[in-house]
Amino acid sequence: LVNFQEKIHTTMGKNRKKMAIGIYPLDKIKLPLRYEAKNPLNIKFAPLGYEKEMNAQQILKRHPAGIEYSHLLKGKAKLPIFIDANGKILSLPPIINSNETGKVTENTENLFIECSGFDKEILNKALNILVTSLIDMGGKAYSMKIYDKKNQITPDLTKEKIKVSLENVNKLLGINLKEKEM
Repeated sequence: LVNFQEKIHTTMGKNRKKMAIGIYPLDKIKLPLRYEAKNPLNIKFAPLGYEKEMNAQQILKRHPAGIEYSHLLKGKAKLPIFIDANGKILSLPPIINSNETGKVTENTENLFIECSGFDKEILNKALNILVTSLIDMGGKAYSMKIYDKKNQITPDLTKEKIKVSLENVNKLLGINLKEKEM
């Protein structure tokens, strides 16, 4: 799951520049969630893989993911965080999850997935890829309502039609279908 998440970060997310994905054990968080921006010194949690609490500035300088992706938040006076209804920090997107609320193990049964970024089309497609892949593995998906200007329901698994050329399909698949077969 983590490898799949990282592939999507790298490809669709352009190394987390366009979007990032957070995957959490649903049983460790209390809904609803809030997305806020705070002063880095006021953001405190133990990042994934660490037991000791750090502030966001320390995470960006000391944690491997913080070091690797700190350039994405460089120069920002406030940094984004996801917070649950109990006030627990879930993550500092697009950098790292909290060790307390964002550590998925092989024993995790119920997942909460969020995608954050600036391009809603890419966010929705990335979420749909993850959700449908988990459904294909035997999971069940549930909807969430995002309270913003549109109050949208996600994931949106509405069928999408796209036009493709027979030539491109054959080239991509390495086969030679006839139009009637397609």
